[in-house]
Amino acid sequence: MLMSSKGFTTRAARDLIDKLAEHDEPVIIFCVHDADAPGTMIYQTFQEATKARGARKIKIINLGLEPWEAIEMGLQDEEVEAVKKRKAVADYVQARTDLAPTGETWQEWLQTRLIELNAMTTPEFIAWLDGKIAEQITGEDKLVPPSDVLVSELDNRVAEKVRADTRERILREVGYEDQVAAAIAAIEKPDGSSLAQGIRELFEHEPDREWRDHVEAVAEQLRATTKG
Repeated sequence: MLMSSKGFTTRAARDLIDKLAEHDEPVIIFCVHDADAPGTMIYQTFQEATKARGARKIKIINLGLEPWEAIEMGLQDEEVEAVKKRKAVADYVQARTDLAPTGETWQEWLQTRLIELNAMTTPEFIAWLDGKIAEQITGEDKLVPPSDVLVSELDNRVAEKVRADTRERILREVGYEDQVAAAIAAIEKPDGSSLAQGIRELFEHEPDREWRDHVEAVAEQLRATTKG
């Protein structure tokens, strides 16, 4: 499932995460955010304890986008207007010892600059997200359903395959394809000029229709003739 909190962890988003944790099955939440100061706090406030609630017992994985990653990808950064109150930045950003290209700490860089996810094109974003998730998913993370679900799924798959095989055998025995070919050959179909004239007449009376509508109507009439 997908969820958006529009750039910060709303109470509704946090409540939903808490609801998802109210059972014994494993749950993994992938967190994606812009490379800006509020974005770094999204993961931290989702996973760690806050004044409003304790730390969550489900697994939340921070996929990024982080500013150092975005710069390495060659994404365009944007300058934002400085504000009097310093922007909160996640602990994992403050702990970094490398510097931004400007020579500032990343904590300082995020006070006046950002890189949004939409700096990527849609194909770039999908490829980036697929790669990020692929790095995180292992066999241990994948859910094995309860036994009754497995048995039911197998029953359905077997029935589906047997039904398809039986249908194919019966159709083959009665010469289904030959009968269809003979029926089609027996139909007297109008030529292209007649179809084009019918389409022009359709457009004259109903200009919002499509040419395929006329072809479909003729096909249905011919079908009714063969059924009769």
